Amino acid sequence: MDEFSSIVLRPLIIREFQLKGEKSMKKYTCLLSIMLIFALAIPVFGQSINGRTSRAIPQAAPDTNQTAIRTSRYGDLIVIPMHGKKHALVDEGSYFLATNPTIGTAISQTTNITAYADTAGAVGNYLLWRNTDQTGGKRVYIDYIKLMCAAVPVSATSWQYALVLDYGTARYTSGGSAITAVSPNGDIGTPSIVQMYAGGLTTAVGISKRIVGRGTLRGVVPTIFDTFMILSGAIEGGGSMASAAASGRFVDVTAPIIIGPGQNLTLIMWGAANAAAPTFEFEVAWWER
Repeated sequence: MDEFSSIVLRPLIIREFQLKGEKSMKKYTCLLSIMLIFALAIPVFGQSINGRTSRAIPQAAPDTNQTAIRTSRYGDLIVIPMHGKKHALVDEGSYFLATNPTIGTAISQTTNITAYADTAGAVGNYLLWRNTDQTGGKRVYIDYIKLMCAAVPVSATSWQYALVLDYGTARYTSGGSAITAVSPNGDIGTPSIVQMYAGGLTTAVGISKRIVGRGTLRGVVPTIFDTFMILSGAIEGGGSMASAAASGRFVDVTAPIIIGPGQNLTLIMWGAANAAAPTFEFEVAWWER
């Protein structure tokens, strides 16, 4: 190789080796990265992921906090069902049921409730729920309200209702009966966080009230043995199975109703031209989470 060739070709040859070296280094670096990823992943994905076995509802954790995965006694992953029956809620102890204390002994509403009224001292409230949990605690999810008419509101031309949600202090003042809820699961003895009253209630005025349910249960005067159902958040529609004069079953549907900690829910019923105090046996249900 003469001096000219040496001067011209030597840099080209050196550059070619440099490029080959850079390509080899990139391949080597890529291979090392892949091996490192697998080395780090093996301890995580190479073993089973364990959760916390909890048939009963576990202690709540604040939002954004990390917590253990909840599993059943058999290793099944427990998730919140968005549809279907409520047996899982009953099984974990979250579901509660309340009725009039003595079967066959109905609880009376106040006489002459002819129009909607929910002011201080108003006596139109028939059922009252209060979520007694602390701020950030459990919410109460209303499932259904069932009313069985034992004495009719004489001369009422219809029977209507409203469900009113409000914030603030406890609204109960006097009247009616205190109602104790129970779990339909015989293995569960945990008390409900709901304080409930039924009957001819006198209540304080609600704060920041909002009407969350409104409907007509009977378009004529109710009859003895009528059964009224109010379904909270039901996907099925309402309806009735009765003639104007015969007793029957009447179903109405509301939006999903949730009572937060420190909040109250009242069921108010009235009938235009009503001249007597109706009495009802009842069954109501909800869950707490």
